[in-house]
Formats: sequence, C-alpha cells, structure tokens
Amino acid sequence: VKPKRVLLIYACAPFNATLSYQNVWPRQFSADRRFKCTHINLGYPGVLLAKVRALLTARTWTGDAIVMLHSVFSNGCMLEGRLFDAICDLKQPKAFFIGNEYKLMPEKMRFCEELGVSLLVTQSNEPIVHSRY
Repeated sequence: VKPKRVLLIYACAPFNATLSYQNVWPRQFSADRRFKCTHINLGYPGVLLAKVRALLTARTWTGDAIVMLHSVFSNGCMLEGRLFDAICDLKQPKAFFIGNEYKLMPEKMRFCEELGVSLLVTQSNEPIVHSRY
C-alpha cells in the first residue's frame, strides 16, 4: 500500500520540550509506514527563516491530507497570518487533533470552521463531548 502524503503541522520547541505528547507525536507520525510526512513546525514563531520555510512548504506542497496536531492550538493559536491563509487555501482534507478542551473552545471551533477541517479528533471519551462536535 502506497503511503498517504501528509502535511503534518505542529509546534515543537524548547518551551514545550518536557511535554512528550507535543514532541513525540510528530515523530510517531513520521515513523508510521502508512504516512509520508512533510513537516511544518510552528514552534519557532519569531524566527523569520522558519516562517519563510513554512510558508514556502505550504504553498508548494502537494499531497493527500493535512494533519494538525493539538500543539497547533492548545494554549493559544500558533497557526496565523499568511501561513494560516495558505493552509486554508489547500483543498486536501484537513484533520485537527483538538486538545485542552476545557479552554478557548469558541476560538478553536472558529479556527476549525475557517480552515475547513473535515475531521476533528478529540481526546475525550465522553459521549456528551462528542455530541457537541
């Protein structure tokens, strides 16, 4: 089976280095043979070169699906500006692993709507949470 080409977007940086779920998940996606990942790491928002690379990657990438891990918008939105617009413009299906579902929910739902997220993945097992999505 040919691996799916995935644009994997996440925020991994020294400020969250002790959070294994924010650092290990990108590696696990890359290690899975079902996926061929192109990475956009939003963990360095003040670094101009990182921003330029991310935007260039988003504008030139062709693939099967976009996966945004919850570090993209856990305590605050890391995907913004021209890069946000570039991801919005991509026609491939978008999945968002939502996290920290106890805060910023109106903003996170607006984020999903604006991006055109087609699959929302929750960490909750609660039926009441599922019914609200």
